[in-house]
Amino acid sequence: MTSDERELKSLFQAVREADAQHAPSFARTWNAMPHRDRLGYLRALMVTAAFVLVGILATVNAYRRREIPPQQLVQAPVAPPVAPAPVVAAVPATAPVTRPKAAKVPSSISEWRSPTASLLDVPGDDLLDTVPTIGTSGSSLTE
Repeated sequence: MTSDERELKSLFQAVREADAQHAPSFARTWNAMPHRDRLGYLRALMVTAAFVLVGILATVNAYRRREIPPQQLVQAPVAPPVAPAPVVAAVPATAPVTRPKAAKVPSSISEWRSPTASLLDVPGDDLLDTVPTIGTSGSSLTE
């Protein structure tokens, strides 16, 4: 270990010790929590009850909207059965197997282009090739 690493390690240790001196104990933090007193407990209980009530009301409302009264039901017309189409082979057994053409292999690595490089082309990309100049005709910045 170099001297710089030792020095850095000792500085971090000093910062940890300084933080530990100012940190409150777990018992003090636990006792300071708002739910520890009676009012905080009742407040938490009321908030929980309100959320449960809203959930029950939303569920009941969704269920009531889903039901359709019997007088609104309409009998759908029944279509006559359709005979299945005969199965026909799409490719005859004697058809030659064709393979896709191999991609042209570049002669050097500098000619290689990613297949997804075209996805990075943005419409209007040619507008970003030049930097606009301040003070050209039609600009109000020169006044």
